[in-house]
Amino acid sequence: MFIKRDTFINIFLTATFGLILLGFSPTLSSAANGNDSLVPGATTNPATSISNRSAQLNGLVTNGAADAYGANTWFEWGTSPNLVFKTGTLSVRTLTAFRHTDSITDLIPGMTYYFRVVAENSFYRTTGDILSFTTNITSADAINIQPTGTGLGANAIDSGTFLPTSIMGWVILMILFLILVVLTKHVYRNTKTNNIVHIDEHHEEAHH
Repeated sequence: MFIKRDTFINIFLTATFGLILLGFSPTLSSAANGNDSLVPGATTNPATSISNRSAQLNGLVTNGAADAYGANTWFEWGTSPNLVFKTGTLSVRTLTAFRHTDSITDLIPGMTYYFRVVAENSFYRTTGDILSFTTNITSADAINIQPTGTGLGANAIDSGTFLPTSIMGWVILMILFLILVVLTKHVYRNTKTNNIVHIDEHHEEAHH
């Protein structure tokens, strides 16, 4: 079948324009999917300034050599490698390398936390390795930790009460309560007996 030259040119231009609108441009595809110079770098460094309630997260972020706009960076963190929390986002701008630090607070003493640094530009997202750290425990934290075991296990400082935290603790408490009841009855019985004896003695003296 013969197609006129003008018709062929119109079909070619229309098809090319349609592919560009749909994002299938050969130039864009090559730049976004095959150019390593656009990939930002993200290296997670060990946490520092670790206390019982806070820590400083550290990372190194580098811009892709061909990235004219720069990457954004943040930390992902949590009490498991799932990393459900996220710090605020910072812009690396056009810096070649950027040492990213951010502090997280209100942590649990003696808890292990996981974190990593993330870098993202218009083309790629790069995540660093997941590292971990464990918060410290001070003497005050040790007092406030709820004890476990087979004793009474009461936490009078934190909860303001003195109740058992285990089945064995409740058993011991019941035994102590029964002993107290028996002793109370015994004291009451002896007191009542002594009163009766004193009354009888007074009656005898009155008859004499």
